[in-house]
Amino acid sequence: MDEQEKQVNIVFDRYKDVGLYLVLPDGAQLVLTRKHIQKVAEEFWKGPDEMSAEVKNALKSQKCSTCPLGEDELCSAMEPVIPLLKDIDKYVSFDHVTAVYKGYDESLHVAFTTMQAALRYISALSLIRYCQAGRKYLKYFHGLHALMGGEEIASRIYLNIYWFHEGKKEEIDKAISEFYEYLLMTSKDQVERLNRVCKNDAFINAFVSTQMATEFLQMGIDKMLAESVKEFEKAVIENL
Repeated sequence: MDEQEKQVNIVFDRYKDVGLYLVLPDGAQLVLTRKHIQKVAEEFWKGPDEMSAEVKNALKSQKCSTCPLGEDELCSAMEPVIPLLKDIDKYVSFDHVTAVYKGYDESLHVAFTTMQAALRYISALSLIRYCQAGRKYLKYFHGLHALMGGEEIASRIYLNIYWFHEGKKEEIDKAISEFYEYLLMTSKDQVERLNRVCKNDAFINAFVSTQMATEFLQMGIDKMLAESVKEFEKAVIENL
């Protein structure tokens, strides 16, 4: 993306609802707010009989080992994903996009990024908000927003886990291990389902990217945080 393409005018009134807005180089805009996703999903799932047999089979296949749903029930984690495929599956992972995220505190975050990175927001909603087994991990996402980088996401999740478990190392290590195993399993299963129905890889690699962000939790995140703080202090002092 050249410097001219990176210019963007932010009109606050265009971003009324909490969530993600994507602007493509051709000017097309994708609205991926919680409100819009919920509306699209509700309209889509009112007529599940209209789904192709291919999609139905993908949704029923390979239930995760922690899934509380019955054998013939459709995967709940896919509720926000399948209805969006018609708009998103035309893009590939590294298509450039301007992403604007509006937070609950009315703040706006802007990033020039890739479709794969931007769609981590939807994959996280899928695995943590919609998946019935994943909802217990929702508290670990306090303070995160859609445009954070992978290491930043892992750092925030680690700090949340640390706080919820009051700094008790054994509990923290156990919580991280369980959370990591959950995301590893569910994201892998979602990728396999999407491989059956997607023509392009943006959504597929968004789930891969979400799982990879949690890899930092298994890589000595406490030491990485300590090093990050040192680098921050050094940068601030050098720029005083």
